[in-house]
Amino acid sequence: MGERLGLFEYLGDDVEAFEDWCTHYLDYNTSDHSYSAESIQVIAGGSSVNGPVRGSFARSISLFKEGFGGPDAKGGEMDGLYIVVRQDTRDGVAADGCGILIDYASFDNPGFTGGIEGATSIISKTTNKITRRISYQLGCMDYATGEGAVLYGKAPQGVAPVKDGLHLTTEGTNYFQYWLRFQTPDHTVYSLNKNGFEGLASFNSGSTVWRYVDSGGTLHFVNHNITVDLALLDQAGNLKLNGGVEADFIDLPPLASAPAIKQGRMWMNAATGKLMICRDNATWSAL
Repeated sequence: MGERLGLFEYLGDDVEAFEDWCTHYLDYNTSDHSYSAESIQVIAGGSSVNGPVRGSFARSISLFKEGFGGPDAKGGEMDGLYIVVRQDTRDGVAADGCGILIDYASFDNPGFTGGIEGATSIISKTTNKITRRISYQLGCMDYATGEGAVLYGKAPQGVAPVKDGLHLTTEGTNYFQYWLRFQTPDHTVYSLNKNGFEGLASFNSGSTVWRYVDSGGTLHFVNHNITVDLALLDQAGNLKLNGGVEADFIDLPPLASAPAIKQGRMWMNAATGKLMICRDNATWSAL
């Protein structure tokens, strides 16, 4: 074939099966149930001991690099499982598809359930000990604690942590429209768009306040329509407000010497105990 559709050609022409190669065909489905080329059904008797050491598996895969842990191991990629799916539709009917489809269910029990759970480790060639490790779960629920998460990750104690808990990146000018977006059925309650604009919205109404940092390092708080700067905070700690300020009281720390003069500026004179104000951009007056 002239055009590659992935690591495999359409019919797997570039793959040499050392042990077993099977080709299946699923007929046009007019039934009331799904078709599967191969199906495995296992009834597990259990062990009355929780944990994977005495767990039950419908199918397991073990792949080791020859010479693993010794000086004779050769370089080259290895993958425990590689799945290729090519979906298409030309008859006007929607055609869903997933590389992996998971449907896990259990009665309430004092254990943990999840769609995917795993761990990734780096082993030192010098000490043969794990130096870096992360563990992760996808679609997990814990009956005992009542907690659950769509995505959960952990940097275990005693090993060096990885750099990022979550890392999204882009290539060239091909950006995500949003780095993050959380929504109710009606509106977005939190978002971070490609330009670094962070949107914080009311859960009930969707009224939003935006914030972002400009190229000079100034933090902007912007109104719902992104037309007015509500407040600005620069790198020197200067705060500028577009509207008024209301407070029960304002503390002005006494200063031993006057700040740079500017019309409308106020400060507390430590020597006299008086509040000073500049009305004309030239002199200080005591209040």
